[in-house]
Amino acid sequence: MLALLLVVFASFRGFQGHRAPVADEVATLRAEGPPALERLLARYDALADGREKEELERTIDAVAAQRYATFSRLYWYTDLEATKAAARASGKPILSLRMLGRLDEDLSCANSRLFRVVLYANEGVSSFLRESFVLHWSSERPAPRVTVDFGDGRRIETTVGGNSAHFVLDADGRPIDVLPGLYSPVAFRRELEAAIPLALASPSLSEEERSGRLRQFHRERREARYAPPADPDPHPYVPVPSESGLFAAERLTTCKGMIEIPLVLRGGLDPQRTLRRLSLGLRATPRLEEARLDANSRELV
Repeated sequence: MLALLLVVFASFRGFQGHRAPVADEVATLRAEGPPALERLLARYDALADGREKEELERTIDAVAAQRYATFSRLYWYTDLEATKAAARASGKPILSLRMLGRLDEDLSCANSRLFRVVLYANEGVSSFLRESFVLHWSSERPAPRVTVDFGDGRRIETTVGGNSAHFVLDADGRPIDVLPGLYSPVAFRRELEAAIPLALASPSLSEEERSGRLRQFHRERREARYAPPADPDPHPYVPVPSESGLFAAERLTTCKGMIEIPLVLRGGLDPQRTLRRLSLGLRATPRLEEARLDANSRELV
């Protein structure tokens, strides 16, 4: 799957051999919050390529609590109470990522590694997240890993599974919506934008009002999601070539396939030729442009 290959390639981009950030320094900067990250990023942008810039990149990742933070430029809280305090102070809702492993380690779960490349590094998504949310992540448990030993000194360590979900919370930490699994940048932003008005209004609502608004919101989102298109697409399905084991496997995991099949098509197969081959496939996945990586994500890869 091309999406997972992109994540694997990105995960090899390391900083071995350079000075580790000093724990006390990182703790002080994290206590300052997003302004400290902005200051470090400004210094990073002004530096020429070299050892000093690479060392600063490690510090930035530690202060942001996210690997590849020089691409995403996002600050993540890891304490929910501190997150809620920041949300109340800023008047923003919370986007909380629940995941396996840690967002600041290389081998977190496969979904979160894809988020770092496809979503958080996307310039449009990252600026939208900074402006619209206070960000938080928590690790539910370590990501399961496997080590392959080739017997000649070569070893590969990688994760073997995992899952994750983005929860939209109001400033008091109460759930509004959840986005499980994988999304393209366009779909991710579209779903989050829909939840923001209710997330902003929620703290001022009574429990009865909030409950009613939540039911109405999810009813409307469900109806919109399954409503027939006003202008039906001539190719409502992305067919799956019967001789391809890769596509056959994707059909077994529908939610992931909605993201990954367009990426695979974009990566080498002729989409129009593939569309003509079979009529059996996944609903509502011809939006190939929504799966395109932006320049910042491609640079990270």
